Amino acid sequence: MDLSSLLESLRQLVSNPSSNMAAASLALAVVVVFVLVIAVVIMIFIVRPKDSRAAGVDTPPAERRASAVATLLRRRRAPIIALLCFIALVSTYVSSGTDSYCSGTCHSMQDASSAWSASPHASSRCVSCHETSVADAAMTRTRHLVASVAGRDTLVARKRVSSLRCLGCHGAIRGGTTTSERGIVVEHGYIIAAGMECLECHASVGHGSGAAGRGVMGRCLTCHDGERALNACFVCHEGDPSMAAAAGRDFGSVTLPPPRCDGCHAAP
Repeated sequence: MDLSSLLESLRQLVSNPSSNMAAASLALAVVVVFVLVIAVVIMIFIVRPKDSRAAGVDTPPAERRASAVATLLRRRRAPIIALLCFIALVSTYVSSGTDSYCSGTCHSMQDASSAWSASPHASSRCVSCHETSVADAAMTRTRHLVASVAGRDTLVARKRVSSLRCLGCHGAIRGGTTTSERGIVVEHGYIIAAGMECLECHASVGHGSGAAGRGVMGRCLTCHDGERALNACFVCHEGDPSMAAAAGRDFGSVTLPPPRCDGCHAAP
């Protein structure tokens, strides 16, 4: 993105902040911190207390207080500047971790955001699934922030969500048996112990229309081959699976011949 396009984006943001509230909030925080830093620098390096004792005059109380403040700022300039920088970093870190920033600031994330808002996990925060630690969050948000300020649309990250993030909310599935409305019986504890990842079966629950409790059951055959794990019907199915397969389907109408006695009873 060239300089003219960047300036045009800034002009649109200033004229209509509501078009991108996350970027507008971040820009406001940066401006406020910048103004505070400039004010402190002026107080430290420009405003100097007058040495009234050498002139033999009595300094007014208001001027003495201003002089004392300037002296204090000068002596404490290093920790004050460090504190302001810390505030700027924290405000940037917090604002860049909001859902509105993730979905509204980067144009390349808009399709993923739309899919997320229609998914079973629409009430979960983006960072709850896509960030594993503070260090990971800091690096990811810094990279996204630089791309956003530069006006670059980065490719949508195909980041694999760790099962630990899933189990942070769904940890109860590790104990007991889960039975779906379709009669599918799953003991997740054994699956997790075997080293399977949650997204191997539930890949569409974050950015897709897949139901929250409906996985890709074909993955079961990876282990349930009769050798590594049982492959009998009752292991995964409640009741007769052949009847469940036909349930709810319309097979149309068929004309059958009238029943005959010899259909069931053999002739003497």
